[in-house]
Parts: sequence; C-alpha cells; structure tokens
Amino acid sequence: MTTPTQDLDMWYDRRDELREGMVFTTHAGELVKLDRRVPGDGTQWYVADWSQTSWAYYDATLEPGELFQQVEDPARLQRATLPAENTPAYPSRTRSRP
Repeated sequence: MTTPTQDLDMWYDRRDELREGMVFTTHAGELVKLDRRVPGDGTQWYVADWSQTSWAYYDATLEPGELFQQVEDPARLQRATLPAENTPAYPSRTRSRP
C-alpha cells in the first residue's frame, strides 16, 4: 500500500490562504495552531503548540513550508465529545413562586 505524499513546499506556495486559527501538523510531527503573522515578515507566523489538553502560547514561530497537513482543532473536538455529566449545569434564570 502506498501512502499519499505531500509537496514539502505546498503551504509555502499557498501561504496567502493561511488564516489565524487554522490547525496543522508539521513535518516534525508537532501540532500547531496559527496565531498571528510575525510583523515585518512576509511569511512567518506565531503559532500555539498543543500541550495534552490545551493550546500553549510561547510566541514560537514557523515558516509555512514547515506545515504538513491541516487537521481539526483538538480543543473543539474535546469540547464536542465531553460527556453530559461533565458539562457545567447552569441554574435557571426563572424562578417559580410558591
């Protein structure tokens, strides 16, 4: 079986399509979320790193050529799969009078 390969410079070539909040795996196997562009640089982005259960913002930077594949945001997937018993209960805003 063959696995699909991806051009190493695909996201560099498509860098104008990148937007804040997009999530990718890198060629090094890391999971990153685009945070904002580096001021004064035409290509670099500040990224957040996935750290077990949440995003960590350390102002790490990368070039679009380091991005491998766009993936779903694990934080969104995590929220969507929380069991009902872990969902916070909010009190009702209306009260019945005795």
